[in-house]
Amino acid sequence: GLFSLSTPVNGTALYRRVPDNDVSQEGPEFRRSISSGSEEAAGRSTAVGIIHSLTFNLLMAALIVANAVVIGLETENPEIPCWSMIETVFLAMFTLELALRLTVFGIKEFFGYHNADFRWNVFDFCIVIAGVFDAVSSMTPLRHDR
Repeated sequence: GLFSLSTPVNGTALYRRVPDNDVSQEGPEFRRSISSGSEEAAGRSTAVGIIHSLTFNLLMAALIVANAVVIGLETENPEIPCWSMIETVFLAMFTLELALRLTVFGIKEFFGYHNADFRWNVFDFCIVIAGVFDAVSSMTPLRHDR
């Protein structure tokens, strides 16, 4: 299937998947439709509600504490072979949480200086990106050409 341009009332262009068997007035390649955008607004409102919910924030706080406990256990017991996998799971969860917030709020709002969480957002972004960089660089073989 292809993607059609859907223009809600607020003027933001959205793209939706068009089924392969869709034949519209403009031909089988593209279909332009006008929608109110209410589904998108409701979805964003729900996502914002989840991100700001007490449950979500407690879950993320528990994840941070659990990660700190694992780091402590790893320091005391480095010989246990599962630490790398556990670290990867934590990193994936933190990366998904960051991606969710960036998607819902957008880069401009997320990094907006007016945002009350600006400092935390920058801190969180830097920590997660450093973790992703570390994970990717540890998977990349180093070459020492002399």
